[in-house]
Amino acid sequence: HRAVRRAVAALSFQLEGGGIEIGGGIEAPEDTVLGNAEALEGVFLNLFLNAADAMPDGGRISVATRNAPGPQDGTERIRVEVGDEGPGVPPDLSDRIFEPFFSTKKEGTGFGLSVALSTVEDHGGTLRLDKTSDDGRGAVFVIELPLAPGERAGGAP
Repeated sequence: HRAVRRAVAALSFQLEGGGIEIGGGIEAPEDTVLGNAEALEGVFLNLFLNAADAMPDGGRISVATRNAPGPQDGTERIRVEVGDEGPGVPPDLSDRIFEPFFSTKKEGTGFGLSVALSTVEDHGGTLRLDKTSDDGRGAVFVIELPLAPGERAGGAP
């Protein structure tokens, strides 16, 4: 949660100036992961900036956290969802957005999501485009990171 909050704080002035609100339910009771806090903050910065770019006329970025069981190993995870109210990611591009050098922006380098994916994977987690919002607008990105040993739902680290 600290990395999410720091990324929000770093961008709050810029986002507000663009008519963008950011908020949501940061509610996961357990949030301690082992890793590089600055690198994880960079992942959130990238996702927030991409969301803002998708809403040039303003809108809302939603951020929500919860705890979830891991894939097959049963390791508890923290799940962070970042959504926007932009046009969403066209289905024909959704498989390419994490490729290095791929960008839909005129001025983009195509490194942001590629680096974010690599960073999350280096922390034992996953990053994926989950869906376009229910009304056909917006994108939702989901990050899942394993909780630090001893940090389990209902227990203390």
